[in-house]
Amino acid sequence: MGFVYLAVPYSGLKPVERNIAVSRSFRASAWLMKEGFHPFNPVGFGHFLEGLVKMEVSHARWLSYAKPFLAAASGLAVLIHPGWRESLGVQYEITYFLSVHRPISYLYPGTGEEPFVMEKAIREDIL
Repeated sequence: MGFVYLAVPYSGLKPVERNIAVSRSFRASAWLMKEGFHPFNPVGFGHFLEGLVKMEVSHARWLSYAKPFLAAASGLAVLIHPGWRESLGVQYEITYFLSVHRPISYLYPGTGEEPFVMEKAIREDIL
C-alpha cells in the first residue's frame, strides 16, 4: 500500500489564508487517515518548518524537495481550497500525476458530519 500526496495551495496565498489552508490540510490528512489512507502533507510540513526555523522556502527549492515524494506517491488528493486552480504548485502536481497516469482525486468541503467528500476512484487504486 502506497501513500497519497496531498496537494494544497499555499505560496500564492496571503499569510492569513495560508494559515487557514494549513489548518484544513491537517484536517484533510486526519480524515484521509480515518478513511484508511496514508497521506503525505507537504504543505503542513513546509509551513511548520518555515515557522520553526524561520526559513523561507522558494517555489524552486520546494519543487526540488517535493519531486521524490511525487515520484513515490500512489495517488494525488487535491484539497479544494480557494486558490487551488491558480496555484503553480498544485497545477504542477496535477500535471505530474496526469503524465504518469496515477489516480487523482479531489477533496471537497463536506456538509454535516462528513468534513470532506472524495471521489472513489483513488480508493480503488490505492487500497
